Amino acid sequence: MNNSFSHVVIPQPLKNIFIIRDTLANKISYYHLLLFLVSLPFDRFYSELVLISFSMHTLLHLRRLRFPFLPVRKLLLVLSLFLITLFTVLYTSENEEGLSKAGRQLALIIFPVMFVCTKLDLNKYKHQLFLAFSLTITLTVIYLYYDALHTIVYNKLLVATLFTPAFINQNFTAPIELHATYMAMYVCFSLLFMIYCALHSAIRVRKVLYLSAAVLLTGALVQLGSRSVLVAAIIGANCILPITISSVKRKIIYLSATITGSAIVVIGITTAPVLKSRYISGFRQDITANIAIPTIPEPRMARWESALHVINQHPLLGYGAGAEIPVLKQQYFKDGLYISYYNELNAHNQYLSMAVTSGYVGLAVFMLILLECFRLALKNRDVMFLSFLVIIAVASFSENILDLNKGIFFIAFFLSFFLLSDFSDNFKVVNELPGRATFERA
Repeated sequence: MNNSFSHVVIPQPLKNIFIIRDTLANKISYYHLLLFLVSLPFDRFYSELVLISFSMHTLLHLRRLRFPFLPVRKLLLVLSLFLITLFTVLYTSENEEGLSKAGRQLALIIFPVMFVCTKLDLNKYKHQLFLAFSLTITLTVIYLYYDALHTIVYNKLLVATLFTPAFINQNFTAPIELHATYMAMYVCFSLLFMIYCALHSAIRVRKVLYLSAAVLLTGALVQLGSRSVLVAAIIGANCILPITISSVKRKIIYLSATITGSAIVVIGITTAPVLKSRYISGFRQDITANIAIPTIPEPRMARWESALHVINQHPLLGYGAGAEIPVLKQQYFKDGLYISYYNELNAHNQYLSMAVTSGYVGLAVFMLILLECFRLALKNRDVMFLSFLVIIAVASFSENILDLNKGIFFIAFFLSFFLLSDFSDNFKVVNELPGRATFERA
């Protein structure tokens, strides 16, 4: 069955996010997922609490599973991310930190397992859940701008101060205590979804609202200062979303608009001194390995070279979960990267981090998981799945996104959702086959 997201009829009343017609158990499951997405940008306590509650509710209303029909291959794509870490715990020298990392990644098991156990038809509510998440991020961005402007007015500063280092990158997300890269990932996904909704909305008022939200999120993405995520947004808007447009005329109009918009963003970045320093000068600094002139932070490429040196000492299986920072610190000191040593910085690259902790074997598995997910997304022409994968693949070059709660939850939820949301559709088909074992439905 082709469950391409590009074939879903998008426009629905906003009230459908909060009011659904389903069984009581399914409504509770839906509201759990809704609350999880709404709480994701905020303190992890709330998202963890909702996840625990959702798991308990799902297990209490567990449907009778028919194991021959389970999507084992898709399940393994998500579970393998956790299994890599679990395997490396066996030989790590940092047992406590290794177990802690495995504990943080438990969501990579919980979400896929709960999604195949729940009676809720996930595919049916995909649009409502994604829209709820995108609206939450949009409102959060509005709050961040309000907080920044309130601070500027209170201190009697110029409005132009908004575009100074005091309100760029981590300083912009400081009020909600969220790392700027993770917020940028959330904003990027929401931006692309809002554009997608605008493309497929037949109601002019909604189209205008979606586009207005997209403009606001674009500004926030630039404000957040994540180069890798901005690149992912440009790729998604100009290369992936056009797939859903069947009319050649509409596709030309859309590409003219997005390419022009992308050009305006790039020109704005290259002309505004603060943004140019963050995006252009910062990038040049990052890709140089020359540490003759001390910089804060030290060049990212220099840290990557240290990581490669560490990897080559244990290339097959790496050093084990939790050992990345201790072994890198030793190498930083040898290489004269004293700022990185003092601040105990990780590789800031998920691919190198995988190689450090699990060797080239673990890195190969990680790459194969990404490639298989890309294959499935392309096969189904699922533009939002493709957009999500591009965000993950590109952001992994600049951040260890599987180390912290907010990155793990983002990947665990959406990867599991995209891969397993059609499972309920599959067992509905099985019900109709005569003489075959069937699934129970509420």
